[in-house]
Amino acid sequence: MPTYAIVIVLVAMPVVFVGFWSLVCWLLALVGGWAGLARRFRTEAEEPPGAEGGLFGMVGPTSYRGVLQVGFAEDGLDLRVMALFRPGHPPLRIPWSAIRMEGEGRGLFGSSVRLRIGEGGPLLRLPGEVWARRPGAR
Repeated sequence: MPTYAIVIVLVAMPVVFVGFWSLVCWLLALVGGWAGLARRFRTEAEEPPGAEGGLFGMVGPTSYRGVLQVGFAEDGLDLRVMALFRPGHPPLRIPWSAIRMEGEGRGLFGSSVRLRIGEGGPLLRLPGEVWARRPGAR
């Protein structure tokens, strides 16, 4: 194989991988509902103090296992994902008035809460012990 072909392959592989990775992240955001939430609740605000990362959560059917960051701000729930998964996932700040609790459950790894975001919006699942730390929780 000629040297220039090897160079092309070595340059093209990382570009193709990054493009494919970004596409998958965008599709997950679209399928799960993050993209729809971003149209309404995208934020440029700094993450709130005490935000906790590396959490399990779900938006719609999409699982964010170990890549979700949750913070509680005075004006709402702050959601972010690890930088590696950021394509299609801008930071969100969901006002408290747009969140309705739909239930609690117990699973293999502890309790969880089901939250409806807006009227007809996606279901958000978060660890119960994290949700219990929000301002105003009993």
